[in-house]
Amino acid sequence: MEYSEQVVKLGLTLFQLLSEALGLHPNHLKDMGCVESILIMGHYYPPCPEPELTLSSSSHADPDFFTILLQDQMGGLQVLHEDQWVNVPPIPGALCFPCPKCRLENFSGMLFRSTIAARKQHKTLWPH
Repeated sequence: MEYSEQVVKLGLTLFQLLSEALGLHPNHLKDMGCVESILIMGHYYPPCPEPELTLSSSSHADPDFFTILLQDQMGGLQVLHEDQWVNVPPIPGALCFPCPKCRLENFSGMLFRSTIAARKQHKTLWPH
């Protein structure tokens, strides 16, 4: 429960920082209702001796404003870059912050640019 509370607190802080970076009041995104649909989800993909026989998640862009992702040491996250799937290697203790490209860039008037040049899609592979 404490972990979930801390992640929500981090999300609220990120909304404030994004607002300030856009030159707006720190509570601007909160006041717009952007924080009303905060959701905590957990996925676990146990190691598989034959991952080539399993299904990965389909390619997708998260439907939310942003995602806070903590990968395990197994990895499996990929992003689509220049029409090729590229592995996102996990960094122990680091959080990944994938944002749907169109939502972030359109909302910020292109102030915030996606680091992925292609469509902001990603998928998860089953770990070995």
